Amino acid sequence: MRKSVFKILFDVSYFIAGAVIYSISVNVFLSPNEISPGGFTGVAAVINHITQIPTGTMLFIFNIPILVLGYIKMGGMFILKTSFVTVLVSLSLDISEKILPPLKTDGILASMFGGIFMGVGLSLILLRGATTGGLDIIAKLINRKYRHLSVGKIILMADGVVIALNA
Repeated sequence: MRKSVFKILFDVSYFIAGAVIYSISVNVFLSPNEISPGGFTGVAAVINHITQIPTGTMLFIFNIPILVLGYIKMGGMFILKTSFVTVLVSLSLDISEKILPPLKTDGILASMFGGIFMGVGLSLILLRGATTGGLDIIAKLINRKYRHLSVGKIILMADGVVIALNA
């Protein structure tokens, strides 16, 4: 019992730290310099730029049907953790957008620091067995049907499409 409570608290602390660091990446470095992250976050950031609808809110809305589909097809702890992280990231994006100052700087520096912060944030989340939802779940579902396509290659192709559309 004690070990399971400790494990849950450990997971949650990683998820919170990962969500905050990920949000800093998007709201401090990438979005202010009009650099698009990949995936659903990139689409949500572009919609935010055009409509002023908060990035986290859009990200959450995009993820609802994907999380439901993932639960139906995959079930289990992975989707439960990923759903929790999706809520955390969405809230963190919307809160940090209001309180953190955007850093307008050289595009190379912004993309470098944005990438570092995003990588650290995502790593903390992935280390504890979750994802930020979106394309990760879609890639896992595609990989189940087409085993010759790795999850990494599917995400890379989808991110490439999102970034190209944002350009």
